[in-house]
Amino acid sequence: MVLGAHVSQNIRQVTSRTVPAKLAERLVLLLFVSFHLYGIGVMEVGDLSIAIWDVLIIVFFITYIINNKLLNRSVKISSLSLIFVVLGTIFTLWILARALLSPLPEGAFTMAAIQVLNLCTVVILAFSSRIDLSKLNHRILWTAAGLSVLAIALYVSAVLEYQRIIADPSLWRPSIGYVIDQGIVPRLTGLAKDPNFYSLWMSIPIAVGMYCGRRSMLLWVPIALSVLMTLSRTFFIALFFSSLFFTFTFIINNFRKYYIVRSLMILIILILILIANIFWIDQDQNIIHKRITISENAARFVHWVTVSSQLHEQWNPLFGNGLRSTQILLAGKYSHSTYLDVLFETGLVGFSLWVLILGFVAAISFQQMRRANNALIPWVYAFLFLFIYFFSFSLLYHPFIWMVMGVLINQHNPPCGAHVVGLGSGREIA
Repeated sequence: MVLGAHVSQNIRQVTSRTVPAKLAERLVLLLFVSFHLYGIGVMEVGDLSIAIWDVLIIVFFITYIINNKLLNRSVKISSLSLIFVVLGTIFTLWILARALLSPLPEGAFTMAAIQVLNLCTVVILAFSSRIDLSKLNHRILWTAAGLSVLAIALYVSAVLEYQRIIADPSLWRPSIGYVIDQGIVPRLTGLAKDPNFYSLWMSIPIAVGMYCGRRSMLLWVPIALSVLMTLSRTFFIALFFSSLFFTFTFIINNFRKYYIVRSLMILIILILILIANIFWIDQDQNIIHKRITISENAARFVHWVTVSSQLHEQWNPLFGNGLRSTQILLAGKYSHSTYLDVLFETGLVGFSLWVLILGFVAAISFQQMRRANNALIPWVYAFLFLFIYFFSFSLLYHPFIWMVMGVLINQHNPPCGAHVVGLGSGREIA
C-alpha cells in the first residue's frame, strides 16, 4: 500500500464487530485525567504497582469484549487501522519474547504486561468508529483548565513557603503540587507527580487552545501558565520545533493564515512570559538561570554515554540484551532515552518494528492533517512532542504514547453509521 496525497481515497474498508465511538471517547478522556492523578498514588499488590490507568484499560477492554460478543455491533473501519493493530501485536509479541530472556525476569514481565494493556488500548481505539475529535478536544480542554488552576494554586502556595520548604529536605519531593529539583528550584507538578510528564500531558490541550477558536484561548491561559511553571526544558524544546514544523507545514500546504498566525503566536506569548519571569518575577531566586545551566550536569547524559558504550561491547545487535537490561547496567536507574532503551533491550529487530510503527502513524497522520482536519492538529502536535521526549525520557511502555497513536489511527475510520461505497471488498473480523 502506498501512502500518497490521495491515499484516503483508496483505503479499503474492513467490517469489524466492535463498539461505537462513545466507549473510545470516554476511555481517552478518563485516561487523560488518570495521567494527571498519578501523584495521588497507586495500588500495591505484592511487588506490583497498579496505576489508575491500568484499571481503566482493563475495565474498558472487558466492556469492549462484552459489547462485541453480546451486542454484536458492527462498524466499518479503515484497513490502516487493521495494519496498525497487526504491527502493534507483532511488536508486543517481540516484547514478550525479550522478556523471556531478560536478566531481570520479574521486572521484565511487568513491562510486558503493561505493553499488553497498551495493545488493548490500541484495539479499542482502532476498532471503533471515528471519534468526534471536536467534542473530545473541547472536553479535554475544559478538564485541563480545571486541573491547571488546581496545579497553580498548589504551586503558588508552595512558593510562598519556599524558605521553609528548602530548609527541610523531607519536604522537597511531595507527591503533588511541586518538587524541589536540582539547584533547589521549585517546579510545578500538579497531581501528576512529575513536572516533565505534566507538561507532556498538557501538550494536547495547549494545541487545542491554539487552534480551536478565541473562547478556547481563555481556557488556554491557565494551562500555558501551569506548563511554564513546570520549567521543563524538554517541553520548551519540543514546543519550539513543533511550532516551527507546523508553521512550515501550514505555509507549504496553503492552510489559512489563521493557523500560521496561531503557530507563531504561541511562541511569542510564551517568550514574553519567559522574559517577564526573568526580569521581574525571578530577580531574587534566579530560577530560570538555574534550570538552563543545571542541564550541563544532568545525569541523563552520563546514562546515555554508558548505554551507548555498551552497544560496542556487550550487546546482541539482532535481539538485544533483554528487557530491563539497561536498568541493570545503570544500577537501577533509567536511561532517559526511549530510543536507547528499545535498541539496547530489543535489538535491531525490536527497534525496526518500533520505527516502522512510528513512521506508519506519522505518514498517515500528516496526510490526514493536510486535508485541513483542524481537530486532528492537537494530536499530531502531541505526537511530534513524543519524538523529542523520546530523547530525554524512557516512555516506551506509557499508555499516553499508544493512546495518542490510537486516536490518530482512529480518525481514518468512517463515522458511526456511515455508509461506505466504492472502496473495495471488505472482510469480516470475528
